[in-house]
Amino acid sequence: MRQVSVGMIGGGFAARLHGNAFRLVGGMDIRLRACSDLREDAARTLAAEYGYETWATDYHRVLQDPEVDVVILCTPPSLHAGMVLEALRAGKHVVCEKPLTGYFGQPGSDELIGLTVPKRSMFQKVHADMEQLEEAVRSSGRQFMYAENYVYTPCVQRAAEFLRAKGSTITYMRGEETVQGSPPPAPGCGATSAAAPCCASAATPWAGSCT
Repeated sequence: MRQVSVGMIGGGFAARLHGNAFRLVGGMDIRLRACSDLREDAARTLAAEYGYETWATDYHRVLQDPEVDVVILCTPPSLHAGMVLEALRAGKHVVCEKPLTGYFGQPGSDELIGLTVPKRSMFQKVHADMEQLEEAVRSSGRQFMYAENYVYTPCVQRAAEFLRAKGSTITYMRGEETVQGSPPPAPGCGATSAAAPCCASAATPWAGSCT
């Protein structure tokens, strides 16, 4: 039976969703090789709870582990894009939790995005990040998998199949995302208060994390 060795980065709620899912996998041997979290107690607890062989507080140790085949990113959204690039450069396959990315402000800025940053500027930044990720995935020779439920539903997959087969261009799309604000850059940093200085996306409608 084929074995897949997993490295988990992030030790919060989403890491447990994946951990529970591993217990239901059939047809291959899932080896929980390594996990990491900045909080030592979280990393240690996750390892003990799900049976990871090693744990660390520095995620680079997971990326550098030659026995890890695939890395699962369950980290704050503002870290996703950079960590995906790092994992691909380390030669790992990658599963990234949603949202893949978004606009979280410029480094060192305290701007209230929904009040001061044009949506066009947010879109352009996210689009540039997505293009960088796409090129990195294409050139890496590794698999990139996005942990968004509906991406893999039959109706969405069939629509994508039609578009690829016809070479069509999407000229209009309409959808709805019902949330209070855009994804926060870090856990515990809500997006419902315009006065929240730690949250780059405070008091803004959904700022367009790409799915």
